[in-house]
Amino acid sequence: QVLVDSEDGAAARLDGRTLEDVIEEEAQALDGARDSAGLDRLPSKVRLREARHRADRVA
Repeated sequence: QVLVDSEDGAAARLDGRTLEDVIEEEAQALDGARDSAGLDRLPSKVRLREARHRADRVA
């Protein structure tokens, strides 16, 4: 789950698949950018993955 903070005191908790669907729908709406890059015939796919990294040391 992802907590989305709108910075106006409201927040929403979304599951990963719901967030992927929303981002994918937004990506498909960018016709001008997709057409100019020759990507108009390719489907938009969005998949979220966990980012793994070491903790940063703060001095």
